[in-house]
Amino acid sequence: MAAAPEGDGTRFAVLGAVRPAVLGPVRSVYGQLLGVRRGQAFGRRVALRTAAR
Repeated sequence: MAAAPEGDGTRFAVLGAVRPAVLGPVRSVYGQLLGVRRGQAFGRRVALRTAAR
């Protein structure tokens, strides 16, 4: 989120993304490399950290 003066007003911008949808392929790869159980645990930790931001 950002705000900057512009002329007689203020320019305001917000940038956002839906990260959990992007994590699907990453979780899949880790699931194959580390095993399903460890991959699911990794995905949950990443989703929790992402939600905290």
